[in-house]
Amino acid sequence: MDNVRFAFLMNYIENSLPAEIDNVLNDSESDPHFSAVYVTNLIKSLIFTIENCETYEMHFKDVKDCFKYLDYSDEEYEIFEKKHIIESDYYIGEQF
Repeated sequence: MDNVRFAFLMNYIENSLPAEIDNVLNDSESDPHFSAVYVTNLIKSLIFTIENCETYEMHFKDVKDCFKYLDYSDEEYEIFEKKHIIESDYYIGEQF
């Protein structure tokens, strides 16, 4: 695999996380349009993909650590996690 292209993709994904998280945090609780489960899957997949990668340094080890790394407060993490738990009951698809 081309290490430069791999690093480019990983940087893109990591840099897109704040927008994805913000969408979930600011979304309606009664009629959500953004998925906390999807974002959790994205974070966990990113971690899994580069855990043993020698060409890209991972900056967090789990979802909560990702929130800290991206300067989200504990309260914002709790709000996100609450939405994740609620959505998990009806989410159709893989949940990592």
